[in-house]
Amino acid sequence: MKKLFYLSILSLLLILIPNYTFANNTTPSNLAIEISKKVDKNINGKYSYETQVIVANGYNLRLEDVINYNDRTYLPVRKVSEVLNCKIKYDEATKIVTITGDNVIIEMPQFSNKAVVNGNIVNIDDNNTNIKSILIGGTTYLPLRFLANTLDYNVEYNVTDKVITLDKIEDVVYHDIDEILPSKIEMEIAENEYHKKVIEEHSNFQIVETGPSKEEQDKIAKQTEDAIREIFNMN
Repeated sequence: MKKLFYLSILSLLLILIPNYTFANNTTPSNLAIEISKKVDKNINGKYSYETQVIVANGYNLRLEDVINYNDRTYLPVRKVSEVLNCKIKYDEATKIVTITGDNVIIEMPQFSNKAVVNGNIVNIDDNNTNIKSILIGGTTYLPLRFLANTLDYNVEYNVTDKVITLDKIEDVVYHDIDEILPSKIEMEIAENEYHKKVIEEHSNFQIVETGPSKEEQDKIAKQTEDAIREIFNMN
């Protein structure tokens, strides 16, 4: 009975586990590991806890554990998955967070102002080298704008209402011109169908004579003849 009870509890926990995981089986890339060895663990700037409303793809999220650090909005790592609809893994040994989205993998070593995106080292913020993955109170915080832009989100901030809006950028599919234009055979078929339709529409028409009727024509001819005779009689 106890065994069945424990199995039930374990099953429930597995169901309730969110999309992010703090797992030891994550394998960060060599680039990310090298970066993590050269980090500055100092937090160079002031930070404050804030309550932030974020509209992500039409859904309103009210987060009470957001941090403002160096005038940038930071999310706790456990909230990134919820806001940006991605998968999160954390490697305890290397202190590297891996974010997986659509066709993009981001590796962010803790306390580093650089990240590895699809195998390429990039700056988290070109304008401020103090923007980096940080650890506060035992929680890892990640810069929202960098993650959103890298995961193909438009980011807008309403200063008046203090609301951040995130909208996923939809992929645009480009077609070759030959795929768009009809082929020569298709054009000939369409032309034949058009002519066939025109003939069918005009086959119901009736020819209607225009101009004076036969009686009117006879009347006009007689009037003309009388006028000619009158002219000759006068002469």
